[in-house]
Amino acid sequence: MDVNLWGAVALTKAVLPHMIRNNKGQIWTVASILGYFGSPRLAAYAASKFSIVGYFESLQYEMKNTDIHIGLLSPGFINTNVTLSSLGPQGEPIGKNSIAQENGMHPTELARIFLKKATRNNPPKQVFIGGYETFSVLFKRLTPSLFFFIYGKLTDITRKKKS
Repeated sequence: MDVNLWGAVALTKAVLPHMIRNNKGQIWTVASILGYFGSPRLAAYAASKFSIVGYFESLQYEMKNTDIHIGLLSPGFINTNVTLSSLGPQGEPIGKNSIAQENGMHPTELARIFLKKATRNNPPKQVFIGGYETFSVLFKRLTPSLFFFIYGKLTDITRKKKS
């Protein structure tokens, strides 16, 4: 929470007053598709990303009548070591990457796609970048019960393969 949420909030609080005085600027933050639905063994990470989404969506409404753009980047599976430091159900370090992370998009590709979208004349408020998993956000919004059922089955299968 300290980095994912409070770091972003502190930085925003530092720069937003200057942008308001000038009625101009852009603030982007990195959320995650896990800011829209939870995932086993990543409860703390998902909580921090849910918080980011809520905070920055609220700022989007607060800044809607200004020339200050507030944007959310929500990547899917990116090939990083983020899950290495994730904690398991008992608070123990997981210590290994998920298969999804290992097969995820390269960070350089994420940056290239993001910059192309963020530097448009009228940038989007939310950018989802990744593979098929980014459609999960829409799927959950349209059919939450079906999403929960299917995602639950998929996570059960994944856990059994690891055992």
